[in-house]
Amino acid sequence: MAITTSSVFLDILEKAGITHVFVNLGSDHPALLEAFVARERKRKDGGRRLEFITSPNESVALNCAQGYYQACGKPAAVIVHVDCGTQVRFVLHADKEPAKEENCIGSGRSRT
Repeated sequence: MAITTSSVFLDILEKAGITHVFVNLGSDHPALLEAFVARERKRKDGGRRLEFITSPNESVALNCAQGYYQACGKPAAVIVHVDCGTQVRFVLHADKEPAKEENCIGSGRSRT
């Protein structure tokens, strides 16, 4: 298996303890999908693997990752496409409220 940016990214997710990745993939993800399929075909040890769960939209993927953490106590990753439809632009910290990016609308949650 060739070393690519996508294969390194997937390795980093696994090394960070991520097992579930909620995705809303687009046309900019073929390399990521190829790396994912290549690593699953090569895997013979039955060890830890990433599970991609397809979400119908970006907000659903983010909510699923947050719910996964709340239910299991383990972080999950979210991968969304970068074209039309990416209206939700904030970073989730598992133990904190969403932290907004600069120039984005806040979550409206109380900071008390």
